[in-house]
Amino acid sequence: MLNVMEEKGYIERVSNKSDRRVVYVKLTKEGEEFLKDQNRKFENFTCQVIEKMGEEDTDNLIRLFGKLYDVIEELQSEK
Repeated sequence: MLNVMEEKGYIERVSNKSDRRVVYVKLTKEGEEFLKDQNRKFENFTCQVIEKMGEEDTDNLIRLFGKLYDVIEELQSEK
């Protein structure tokens, strides 16, 4: 996955000068722009979905996601 992102110019790998085993992954300007664009697209799509669902269904979905989150938290705390 990182190789593909690097080929597209979204990231660059930077070696640690004091420890050559360590490689940092840095987001490039192109990567930042791509990420911003994807976030905008996701936000627009989410707004379209909410608009189609309507207020009542959206409220129910939010309530159910909240309940799901609570159940997951409860199950994880039992481990």
